Amino acid sequence: MQLGFVVALTDEAKSLGSGFLQGNVPERNQIEICGPGHANASLAAQRLLKNGARGLVSWGTCGGLDAMLKPGSVAIYESTINAAGERYECNREWRDRVMQTLTSVNPQLVSGFDSATTIATRREKTDLATRFGCRVVDMESGAIGQQAHRSGVPYVAIRVVVDPIDFEMPHAALQALENGGQAQIWPVVKGIIRRPQELPALLRLAYWYRISLKKLRLSAKLLQPNFSAN
Repeated sequence: MQLGFVVALTDEAKSLGSGFLQGNVPERNQIEICGPGHANASLAAQRLLKNGARGLVSWGTCGGLDAMLKPGSVAIYESTINAAGERYECNREWRDRVMQTLTSVNPQLVSGFDSATTIATRREKTDLATRFGCRVVDMESGAIGQQAHRSGVPYVAIRVVVDPIDFEMPHAALQALENGGQAQIWPVVKGIIRRPQELPALLRLAYWYRISLKKLRLSAKLLQPNFSAN
């Protein structure tokens, strides 16, 4: 089965390595690097489905909404829910298979919140956890799930936590990305110049991001060559 991976950031896509793009059938799977956000992810999922994907995977990082989830925690979604109360269930067979395959990295089965904006503060994170019962948050998985459900194909979300619930996202970090998913260094530098007090938090976030990418690479290696193959 050809899979379509929707990934917000270039670094996250690189974590997949070559094993997900090769197999018994050349170019078995496809990857779309869409940039952050619901609209970008929705268009990427549509392109993958149009190009022959028979299943969708939301792959990348997320924010923690549960104090038990630390940077590097692997989260396998049961479903995503948005502020309107729309819920998109992940394929149970795929989800269970991924959980079993990734046993060695202690994956957590979670519900994810599909946010239209970056969730940056401790207060915002706590509010989401209380209102919706979600343990993680990202900005793409809900859109991917929506497109999968509309097309009648299976879908699963595999994410790794970067920022824990009690972390306040530095403003400079919010300026770091463009729609194409590439990090933008100059906006971060300007942000630090204006708010030098944010530097320790920014360095901590960068360290956690490296941890999450390492865990994504390990998860990809464990899941290769193709976790959905029948």
